[in-house]
Amino acid sequence: MVKAERLNTGAQEWDDIFSDAKGFGKFSGYKYALVCDRLDLENKLDIFRIPWSLLLDLDFDSQEESGLKYEYNHNDTDTTAVFYRIYDNKANIIERSSSIHWMSVCNYDEQGNRPPLRRIKMQITQNLDRLIKNYHRFNSEPLIVVLAVTNQQYIPLLSEILRIFNNNYYNEYVETYTDVSFFKLNYSCVELPITEDYQIKGYDINIKTLSKGANAEINHPKNNGKYVIPSEKNEDGLELAEISRDQYLRMKNYFEPVFIGIEHDAENNNVTDPIYFYKGASRITWKMLSDEVDIVPNITEKCISRIKEICANKGNSKIRMYYNRGMGGTTLLRRLAFLLHNEFPAIMINSYTKEKTADEIEKLYNLSKKTVVIFIDCNRLYHEETENLHNELKSRTINSVIIHLMKKTGVSGKEIIPSLLKYSSDEVERLKEKLKLVIKTCYDNIFTGTIC
Repeated sequence: MVKAERLNTGAQEWDDIFSDAKGFGKFSGYKYALVCDRLDLENKLDIFRIPWSLLLDLDFDSQEESGLKYEYNHNDTDTTAVFYRIYDNKANIIERSSSIHWMSVCNYDEQGNRPPLRRIKMQITQNLDRLIKNYHRFNSEPLIVVLAVTNQQYIPLLSEILRIFNNNYYNEYVETYTDVSFFKLNYSCVELPITEDYQIKGYDINIKTLSKGANAEINHPKNNGKYVIPSEKNEDGLELAEISRDQYLRMKNYFEPVFIGIEHDAENNNVTDPIYFYKGASRITWKMLSDEVDIVPNITEKCISRIKEICANKGNSKIRMYYNRGMGGTTLLRRLAFLLHNEFPAIMINSYTKEKTADEIEKLYNLSKKTVVIFIDCNRLYHEETENLHNELKSRTINSVIIHLMKKTGVSGKEIIPSLLKYSSDEVERLKEKLKLVIKTCYDNIFTGTIC
């Protein structure tokens, strides 16, 4: 078994903020924003262990040496960022939701002057409000905003920033109403003269402690040859189980275990450029799923919720999920596996051999003792093979749920989880944004003599 050790972060309240923020996890059900100026950190890249979706950078010199933007631009990270300036109108463009939407005050305005605070406040009122509004349209999860601003001159500005976040989230008249909370790092943030009833919670830690804690607990190490899956809590209090290398290679003959950290594993992500996925030349990799290079269908959240409900029941279930050809059914199936793999053992079936496929699934279940979620693509297995596998699993004392992706026909059965049949208008717009990369690449290749 794998022993998970926690490092001493130097502050008791790290445990509180870590718990309140649901572990700052990519799949916690929350999104995270950082509002900061100059950060007092030796290694500023450690702050990116937290999966920020929004970043408001109030450091005038952020793009100069030792600034956050400078360090980001001059070093490799596992994150992607879309940059905005407070005085441009790009804020209505939202990129894939795994990117950091990074708005900066920068050094100079379009006239080559450093903008005064009054203009920053005016532009934030306009363009930050537009950015948050558009971001919230595509990302309905509740938002946690971490405040780490030390410049006293920004006290009046912070009131406006909090108002913008609050108005776009905590507003019962907004169609996609959710909630927003503010986490203030007391030792790395000025006092907030806020009279409105915002949800603000202070923590007696500084940005260094936040960064140290994030570095210790959030970032999954690269695979290092280990294949770890979720498990029931064992006698040591651990909730992880390890598949040996030999076991993993045997299982790969029949199915692909989606182990924790698979998105960092080179063996399972041999295609790295998303252009091949967009052009249909390769299926989506786990790293691409982590980066959300696909358009995440609006039905995804409902599918995950329904699967979890089914997993709560013991026994062996088989659920059909219908899709129309060309809609990205295979990609959605892999995304569902990826979204669940930190909570349940999730596997993608490659092939079926009588009894042997079920034998390996049973071995995985015996390691984990948690319901195994089995994803089967109709393009991989015949319907009869899926039925045979289900019957074999029912004869064993294990808990499993089969999600069987099937093409929609006029005689399709009862729908238990949502079908992928057509795109909404917002999904179409997001798809257009993705395909711009294909168009640009093909356009560029015309002039380099490369065949697109």
